[in-house]
Amino acid sequence: MQLSFFILSSLACLAAATPIEKRHLSAWPSPVRTYFSALSSRLAAIRDITPKTLPTCTFTSAVLPNSSLPAPSPGLIPWHIAVGRGTQNYTCDTSTPQAAPKPAGAVATLYNTSCLAAINPYMLSLVPAAALSVSAPLPGKGLFPTQSILSGHHFFSDLTTATFNLHTERANYGITFNKKIANVTAPATNAGDVPNKGPDGSKPVPWLKLQTQTPNGNVAPSDDLGGVKEVYRVNTAGGAAPSTCVNMPATFEVQYAAEYWFYGTA
Repeated sequence: MQLSFFILSSLACLAAATPIEKRHLSAWPSPVRTYFSALSSRLAAIRDITPKTLPTCTFTSAVLPNSSLPAPSPGLIPWHIAVGRGTQNYTCDTSTPQAAPKPAGAVATLYNTSCLAAINPYMLSLVPAAALSVSAPLPGKGLFPTQSILSGHHFFSDLTTATFNLHTERANYGITFNKKIANVTAPATNAGDVPNKGPDGSKPVPWLKLQTQTPNGNVAPSDDLGGVKEVYRVNTAGGAAPSTCVNMPATFEVQYAAEYWFYGTA
């Protein structure tokens, strides 16, 4: 489904690449323009290739974006790759405004980008900033600009446990609970040299490596995503809190988007 959707979307854009570029593309935010310009260039490069063949969605061989995070453990391969669009949540002690905000988890909707990671990782790297530069998708709608379909939800079951519920009407990948084991500062710009800022100017949250934990007993064993062992959050856009609580409420949210890579056993 995801591969077919991407191919059909690509062909539609190719058919109208020139008029979109000349008449409409300039009206979009910079991250969106960068995404569609890259898409147009990619399609132009393959337009005259013969014989015509469809890309192969072998995302188990997709390569995680380069960083100083620890590499995936030996024997693990990509199981699922998604872009999350949501909010990072924070609290402030309003009696001490000079103090830094404290993290209070995150909430995000996840969209399936596994095949895009395999077919064109550069295009995928542009998606978080592009998705964050426009309104969040309405329930039941795909993620702009890729029209990726829903693959689950991300939330925190406590202040330190990142939970991913990958159970939807289309597929059930179960639920996984994770703890942070490493983080690195996120790049200020993405691969397209577009700032990874949120709509409010917020900096990108760090890239993370998470390790799967034993379920906390709140779900049946059959719902546990037993095969996933590690999760990465990379190519982040927005989400970082201001440095202090000055002029901030007791609780607040900061919009963000990011790639999530789920690794499991072969």
